[in-house]
Amino acid sequence: MARIVQAEERLEGRERLIEHWKTCFSQLASLANAAIEDVPRMLREVDVTLMFRTVPKEVESFIEYCKWLVGLMKEMVARSRD
Repeated sequence: MARIVQAEERLEGRERLIEHWKTCFSQLASLANAAIEDVPRMLREVDVTLMFRTVPKEVESFIEYCKWLVGLMKEMVARSRD
């Protein structure tokens, strides 16, 4: 009988752990979806705004890095849909 109780307790613990990770991954997916929509739009706005201005190299590097990350995210999303 004690083994059954222990098994049920372990099962309940694992179910709580599964729910925890489901919630975490759901929140992460939500964040990623927002970034996929917002970041490219914001980068376009920044590009237009900075087009006729001299900006520090560090700012240019950061913007290029953001563009690279957006491209990588788009590739990952496209692959996951296949």
